[in-house]
This record gives sequence, structure tokens and C-alpha cells, in this order.
Amino acid sequence: MQEGAMEQGSTPGLSRGLLSRHIVMMSLGGVIGAGMFLGSGSTIHLAGPAVVVDYLVGGILLLFVLFALAEMSIHKPVAGSFLVYVRQYVGPMFGYLAGWLYWFCWVLVLAAECTAGATFLHFWLQGVPLWVLSLIISLALTIVNLFQVRAYGEFEFWFAGIKIVTIILFSLLGFLLLVGAVPGHPAIGFGNLTARGGFFPTGFSGLAGALLVVMFSYGGSEMIGLTAAETRDPGRTIPRAMVGVVWRTVLFYVLPLLVIVALVPWTTVGTGESPFVMVFRQVGVPFVDHVMNFVVLTAVLSSMNSGMYAVSRMLYSLGQQGYAPGWLMKLSGRRVPIRALLASTIFLWIGVGIAYEWPDQVFNYLMSIPGFSFLFVWLLILVAHVGFHRRVPKAELEKLPFHAWGYPVSTGLGILMLAVIIGLIMMSAEQRLGIWTSLGAMAVMFVGYGFVRRESRREVRP
Repeated sequence: MQEGAMEQGSTPGLSRGLLSRHIVMMSLGGVIGAGMFLGSGSTIHLAGPAVVVDYLVGGILLLFVLFALAEMSIHKPVAGSFLVYVRQYVGPMFGYLAGWLYWFCWVLVLAAECTAGATFLHFWLQGVPLWVLSLIISLALTIVNLFQVRAYGEFEFWFAGIKIVTIILFSLLGFLLLVGAVPGHPAIGFGNLTARGGFFPTGFSGLAGALLVVMFSYGGSEMIGLTAAETRDPGRTIPRAMVGVVWRTVLFYVLPLLVIVALVPWTTVGTGESPFVMVFRQVGVPFVDHVMNFVVLTAVLSSMNSGMYAVSRMLYSLGQQGYAPGWLMKLSGRRVPIRALLASTIFLWIGVGIAYEWPDQVFNYLMSIPGFSFLFVWLLILVAHVGFHRRVPKAELEKLPFHAWGYPVSTGLGILMLAVIIGLIMMSAEQRLGIWTSLGAMAVMFVGYGFVRRESRREVRP
């Protein structure tokens, strides 16, 4: 197909039913999971109040990546998004690696979230085995993903909205506590931000250690690029959605964490009780354990729901590019890649089985892969953006309705930031397992590329 200034043709068969509000909430649903409510204490423990700086730095990097992805998505709105762009502007081998690595990482994350979701359900259904609850969760979300894409987007919009409302209420209640607007509670003020060692109590090492966790938290936001082939008017919708995702993601992480470190001495926040539970209990929210269990459960299910969309569309695109069997491109009557979805669900079940059978011996090793690998995919997106600007005629670029802000400085700075973060990971003894496991997974994928190289040379469908 001849590329124009902006290709409006969608991937054959996929339905353009997603609106801007759908894809914003789908991306937020994938980014804000249980870790926001349960794992935020670990980043505070590492960096103290300065953790908000890490989230702001991560937000700047996220801005560079998503704007680069937006510009390429508008020019060529196809299923698979960055898989196609990396293949075209970096090289077929790296396109293969980006696609399979992203799919594999999301399957692992889905398996972890499925087991976590079963644990939260078990809080109320203690007589039901965990594996049965995991099966119910995975089947329910598979059925949701079989809906026509607009119905799916509407479902995720309201589903993800539960945790967004919780974060807003938490931030509001926390602010009222800080200024003394809650009856019976004197004003706490903002002294905790600088007490006990100052704003940067653990120094650069703590800031760097927390940054690695923060970057993993932001992983999944690039999923918004996968929606380009199913979005109405991508030239207008994608840029608006990208901007919305960036500022909402940063805001919904920074605000509650700022409230936490202002309300509670950072030295008392560890990896035990959720900071959200601590604050809600302080305000006197009734049945706080049940309320937070419900919120965290919906956060996990919403994240899983977005992840199921991501793995099905990525596997579908891998089939299109000749990197996976062609039968995966089969669409249902609702124009959903049903075989890619069901195949991904089967591998999700395998992952859940491994998580229950060999949690320490195998699954923990596998779960060290996504953090490093998501950063590697971001790096490939930015490198592809450089190739995009070099290979697409300037006249075509000028006709695009959206341009990545500050290119080439923004993309170059993003590559530099990622290189520094990856370097910090390599120097971290705690992250060494993740590095070697990720490199091992990449080596296996490189071997697999040798078997599909001839097939990948077939004519790629637009």
C-alpha cells in the first residue's frame, strides 16, 4: 500500500469504534493496577518524599515516548502499532523482538494479576479454591474482550473509573486532613515532607532505586498505540488521547503519593500495610478493609482487561507481519481477533498454573522480565521515531495534523534518559536477575526469528 501523508485505511476487518475517552481509560486501566494501592509503600521506603520527583521524571520520559508514538500512529494507524514501526524503521529482527517481547511480558503480567485477583476474591469467598477463582476471572475477562470493540471500550471506561474515583477521593480527603478541614482532626500540615532527613533523605541511590520501580509502574501506557487501527478519526483522536494519558497518569500517581508522604512520616511507610488503608482508617472510613479490597480487586481486573486487549491485538499483528501463524488473524463476527485472544488466554492459563505450581522456582524468575523489557520496548519506539523522520519525506511530515513536540531534542533526550535508566538497572545488584532473565528470553526469541525469517518476507498486509 502506498503511504500518504496520513493513512486513514484501517487494518482489514477491525472495527473503528473506539473514542478518545475509551482509549484514555484503557491506557490508564493498564497502567494503574494493584501496585498503585499496595506497592506504593515500597517506592516511598526507597526514596522518601522525593519519590514524587521520580514520578515527575518518569512522566517526562513518558511524554517523549507517547508523542513519538502518536506521530507515527497518525501517519500509519495500524494494528500492532510500534511493532510495525520498529520493523519498518529499525529492522525486521527488532520488529519481531519488540512484538513477541511485549506480548510475552503482558502474558506474564496478566498471570500475576490473575492470581492476585483470585486472592482478593478469596477474601470474601474463602471456601472456593484459588485456582477456581483464577479460572473464573480469566474466563470472564476473555468474554468481555469478545464484545465488539466499542462495547469493550465502554465497559473498560466505567470499570477503570472506579479506581480513578478512589484516587481522587483519597487525594481530596488527604488534603482536607492536611489543612485541618476534617472535624476532630487537627491540621497536620506539610512538615513531614522535610522532617526525618529532609526531602531527599536517602540521597541519589534511593532516588535511583525508586526510579526503576516507577518506570515499571508506567509500563503499559504505550498500549494506547495499539488502538490506532480501531479508533475513529485517529488524526484527531490519538494526539488528544496521548496528551490525556500523560497528564492523567502523572497526576494520578503524583497527587496521592504527595498526600501520603505529607500525612504520614515516610519512615513509617514500608512494604506492609497499604498507605491508602492507613489514611482511610485515619479518616474513619467504615469497613475500610472491605472497601479497599473491592477497589484493589477492580484495579486488578481493569488492568487485566486492558492487558487482554493488548495481547490479542499484538498477537494478531504478529500474524499479519509473518512473525506468527497466519491463522491467528481470524476475526469473529464482531470483528475481534478471536483466535489471537483465545490463544493468549491459553498461555495466560499456563502462566497461572506455573504461578501456583512453582511460585518461587520458576514464576518469580519470569516476573523479573517485564520491568526491563518494557523499557527496552520504549527505547525501540524512540529509535524507530528517529528512523521515521529520516525515511518519510519532509512534505508528508508537514501535512500531519500532529507533530512530536520538540523533535529531535525530545526524542534524543528520551533515548538518553532510557540509556541512563537501563545503565542504572545493570549496576543494581537487586535488578541483576531481571537483566539476565530478560536477556535469556531475548536470546530465545532471536533463535525463533531464524525460523520465521523466510515467512516474514511475505507481502505484509497494510
